[in-house]
This record gives sequence, structure tokens and C-alpha cells, in this order.
Amino acid sequence: MRIIDISAAAVVATTSLVLILFLNPAPQLAASQEYVEESAMRTLLAGIVSAKGILWFFGSTMSDVCSTVEAYSNSTLTVSATLDNHECSAHPSGNPVMVILDISFGSREAALEAWVKGGL
Repeated sequence: MRIIDISAAAVVATTSLVLILFLNPAPQLAASQEYVEESAMRTLLAGIVSAKGILWFFGSTMSDVCSTVEAYSNSTLTVSATLDNHECSAHPSGNPVMVILDISFGSREAALEAWVKGGL
């Protein structure tokens, strides 16, 4: 009878651990936090394009583009731009949550980039 009790307790313990692992809300919370950050970055990049216009990026000097997009950076998000393979600032190290908006106009290309400072 004691062996059956030990076996039953082991089955209950194993089932409980499996349920705890699969029903753990932490992965979903991390995914939702990442989604919120990506959404904020997309909104910010779309706001820059709406405020300045696409043609502004191609008609301005690189220093004007860099100073403008860097002005949109805040304590949480960093914004940078690449215009015809010239970058405003270095990319962050590691693997941050990053959103890139590519813009093409004829043979010229621009990319607006935003990432979360310090990652998740």
C-alpha cells in the first residue's frame, strides 16, 4: 500500500510541476511587453514621417536628418537614421527590440530605426 501512495504522490507532483510550467504567465507577459514597445516604436517612426514628409529625408543634409531624428529620442527609446548607407549613430550592442522603417525614393534609400534603451 505504501508503494501506491508514493507512486500517487509522484504522479500528483509531476502533474503539478508540468501545469506550473505550461500555465506560467511570465512568457506571455514578456511577449506583451515586447509588443507594447514595438508598437510605441512604430508609432514614433510613423509620426516622424508624418511630421517631416518622405521627401524631406531625401532633400535634407545628413546632419539635419540626424539631428531631427535624434531629437525624437527620449529616456526609453533611441531613434536613428540611415541615409544612402550613412548612419547617424552606432547600433546598440546585443540583441535589442528594434523596429526599422525602410523608405525608398528612386535609387535612394533611407531607414528610420528605433530601439529600446537597455533592452527588455
